[in-house]
Amino acid sequence: MKIVQSYWSKPVMETGGRRGDDRQRGGWIDIRFHYMSWALSCLNFKKFYNEVELVTDSLGKEILINRIGLPYSHTMTVLDCYENEDPAVWAISKFHAYTLQKEPFIHADNDVFIWRTLTELEHKPLVVQNFEVNVSFYKQIWKEIVDQFSYIPLCMREDFIARPEIHSCNAGVFGGNDLVFIKEFATEAMAFLAKNKLAMKNMRMPGWTVLIYEQYLFSCLARAKQKQVTALFSFTDNRNVEMADFSKVARGKFYVHTISNTKQNEMTCNSLSERLRLEHPEYYYRIEQLAKAHALE
Repeated sequence: MKIVQSYWSKPVMETGGRRGDDRQRGGWIDIRFHYMSWALSCLNFKKFYNEVELVTDSLGKEILINRIGLPYSHTMTVLDCYENEDPAVWAISKFHAYTLQKEPFIHADNDVFIWRTLTELEHKPLVVQNFEVNVSFYKQIWKEIVDQFSYIPLCMREDFIARPEIHSCNAGVFGGNDLVFIKEFATEAMAFLAKNKLAMKNMRMPGWTVLIYEQYLFSCLARAKQKQVTALFSFTDNRNVEMADFSKVARGKFYVHTISNTKQNEMTCNSLSERLRLEHPEYYYRIEQLAKAHALE
């Protein structure tokens, strides 16, 4: 199965993010950890999958390909078209990448790391990392969206009435072989953002709206269309700390996802850099050298 990763550089390079939820440095303490994350994710996916594609912009290609030298099988430089877009809607690059796909794929975030093939997800119509049910933060963001946004897809309004506890998913890995539906979802998600562009500026933490316009919208639309969705993991609660723990990799843990604010944990950052140094020392030292030369900013 094909692996796809997407990188829109503007949210990472943007300074002065709004109200602390920006994607500057990719959410990491230091920019070098952001690129160590890219390196470990790409290199480990390449261990198990022949085709790992990058969808990015000109600066992303310059840093990831030309400077760091990550061995993507194919690179598409198409995201410069979002130069004037609000960096708070950082997941728009993922939707763009979905619309380009012509064969079954799994999109993996750059903070997802594997140590074996994801066989559970192969040959499935639609796949996600795990389902999320009654996770408290969703309700807070959903309430603000209902108050502020002028356009909310009908499938979301109806689903919330039927399931007020909110049934969503985590899209750390996402994709499948139902390309028609995936592109329908991506188109709806981009329309959702376009129709609420002005309202987004009034959100207290606009970056966190991704939980709604990406993960919750996909879940609602899939249920409305009676689509089968397969999750890599069966849990439905918030396990961010457990998912970000590298300590059990040596004992057989095959999947790590440094979700959200776990990137601000010094132990997580050190574990990531040590894992890259252990498994791919050439890339570790190259990134350290580039960081010292200020060639990653």
